[in-house]
Amino acid sequence: MKSPILLRLATVLLVSIPLSVTASSPSYQEPAFNSSGADVLHVMGSLQSLESIAVVSQVDGVVESYAHDVGEQTSGGTSLVTINQEDYLLAMERARASLAQANAELVVKKSRYDRYKRLVAQNNLAREQLENAEADYLVSKADLRLQEVSLGEAELALARTQITAENGLWVSERLINKGDWVHSGQKLYQLEQIEKLKAVVYITEEHVNSFASGQGVTLTAEAVPGHYFSGHIRTIAIQTDTTRNSYPVEIVIDNPGMILRPGFTVDAEVSLTNLVAEEE
Repeated sequence: MKSPILLRLATVLLVSIPLSVTASSPSYQEPAFNSSGADVLHVMGSLQSLESIAVVSQVDGVVESYAHDVGEQTSGGTSLVTINQEDYLLAMERARASLAQANAELVVKKSRYDRYKRLVAQNNLAREQLENAEADYLVSKADLRLQEVSLGEAELALARTQITAENGLWVSERLINKGDWVHSGQKLYQLEQIEKLKAVVYITEEHVNSFASGQGVTLTAEAVPGHYFSGHIRTIAIQTDTTRNSYPVEIVIDNPGMILRPGFTVDAEVSLTNLVAEEE
């Protein structure tokens, strides 16, 4: 009969042997092989718009109208936001009137200055009077230039009451309503360009030197099963993301038909074969 002590020791040894050890990451998988036998790496990422544009007001005023709501696409040449123009029209008319007055005064001052020059040449006028006339003329000339600048500013302010957007952008945020008073610098809209999108994925130091800027990438999206999308690597970080201890890689993705949207989860398949061969 076996000793009870030996039986207990054998049981402890069996229990302490680990059967398997697994590790997983939501954004990284070990390299595998595709159907052609190429060594590939699969990484997961979330789509973002390639370009996000904040539309801000450049003047103060009351919102008279807006053209698009969240989820709508902008049309080229269409006014996105109109700010009430009454005060800016009046300011422009005042600037035009001031410019006309300054121009008339300049004509008078120049005429007198020219006449005084002739009189001085004929020794019929003191030079001091000519100098005073010249000074008046130069002041009027400078004032005319100032009034031209003021008119330009008034015209620019009026033009800024009409805010337009590029064609084909998508509205992700509308922050104003009709009748709102807005200030210069206040954000009115957030627009997204999604003809191309980007995904940021994270890779370990083991593979960072196997990626290259411009390298092609094939992607699939959970929300669009059965479709394959092409993209390329745009940037590879030179240092790790401290929260993930891995390297961020930005991938630009073509979005034909704009069926992909920001927020979609994608699986990026990157071939490592050629790069590894070059290193060897």
